[in-house]
Amino acid sequence: MGKVREAIAARQPRILTIDLERVPGEFKRHIWHPRDLQRLNWLHPDQWSSLPRIVCAGAKWWGSDRMLFAATWQNRDDPLHVVRKCHEWISAADILITYNGRKADEKWLRSEWVVGGFAPPKPYKSVDLYAVARQQFDFESRSLDHLCQRLGIESKAGHYNADEAIAADRGSRSAQRSLRDYNLQDVRVTEAAADRLGPWITSWPHVGVITGVERCCWRCGSEDLTQDGYTAAVTTLYALLRCEGCGAWNRLNHRKGTVSTRRAI
Repeated sequence: MGKVREAIAARQPRILTIDLERVPGEFKRHIWHPRDLQRLNWLHPDQWSSLPRIVCAGAKWWGSDRMLFAATWQNRDDPLHVVRKCHEWISAADILITYNGRKADEKWLRSEWVVGGFAPPKPYKSVDLYAVARQQFDFESRSLDHLCQRLGIESKAGHYNADEAIAADRGSRSAQRSLRDYNLQDVRVTEAAADRLGPWITSWPHVGVITGVERCCWRCGSEDLTQDGYTAAVTTLYALLRCEGCGAWNRLNHRKGTVSTRRAI
């Protein structure tokens, strides 16, 4: 068992940041009166002439400078090239970081995977910074660009341009370079935002479960913990540990105190 525990402890969590770009779909709908425009919140499938689809994906492993990128124009013979690469990357990840990924990127990928006949990727823990920013803070805007500005980190590379995405998909080299730069910059700033928000992210899985280190910071895995007071649950007192690495607060599982009565109503 000793060798097994040492092997687990030597394994660091694989954290992947990913971002997708899509080309918009097109639809045709007859309008009989201006008020019909108010009913465009639902379209029958027969009204679509082309469906939205993923055109490229950028990703980056935490701690690595290498950027990962896949696009439709890299392999025209394989229409599943982009989603296949995403499946490969995500299957190797312990933690997946996105911005609005739970409602967008992850659902888009699952839809493409099931249609393409892929099995589910290896299970991972999802950390959506959009949800973190919305639930934990009260910033003036929910956009990634505004979050970066408020945190004082590197900004996005402009804004998404649907015409540029379509041109890139159709073969424009300049549009492809521009869309690639935009996509990869989104990955970089999302990772930077995750690093800044790290100690606040309650959905972050305990790193020690992955590394096999029992007494370590739940967020960064550091073993440099300093006891600093206590925290009270409803009827139990626990010792608090401050991580000297990332500043996150940890709580010992051992009870430091308890009571023999509790609220009845």
